[in-house]
Amino acid sequence: MSTSKTNSTGEPDRKRPRSELDAELYVNHPSLYFDDGNVILQCAKTLFCVHRTLLAKHSPRFAEILNPARGANTLRGCRHLVLDDDADDMEALLKTIYDGLRVDFPQLTIENFPIVAGILRLSTKYRLERLRADMIARLKQEWPYALEQHIAKWRTD
Repeated sequence: MSTSKTNSTGEPDRKRPRSELDAELYVNHPSLYFDDGNVILQCAKTLFCVHRTLLAKHSPRFAEILNPARGANTLRGCRHLVLDDDADDMEALLKTIYDGLRVDFPQLTIENFPIVAGILRLSTKYRLERLRADMIARLKQEWPYALEQHIAKWRTD
């Protein structure tokens, strides 16, 4: 009995399995590609090899997506999810998750705002409610929306 696949015309299927497609073209994230990770998140050409249970613990959306009962593509022997998220945003979110949902900025500034915005975007998308609420509270504290509060925050007299 042959195990080779055939296409709709009955000829052998010459495509490589999706799990092996051009794995050499991807770039492993330098600090968020763990040897013992069991799920690979792909954002553009960046691969993050992380831990399914940690993502599922903090994110109901990741818990749904990574449910073992759902069919899955694999890459390098791990579950493989192709996401449409920006790699920098995903890096910021994953670093926050792996750091106990803490964002370590002594002060929010224009320079680190893109990181904060990325975390806020993805915490909303993947329903990390506690992280999202903490980020919004921090933004309100650091950058008050009322002019009087903003002036009082920066007054030096």
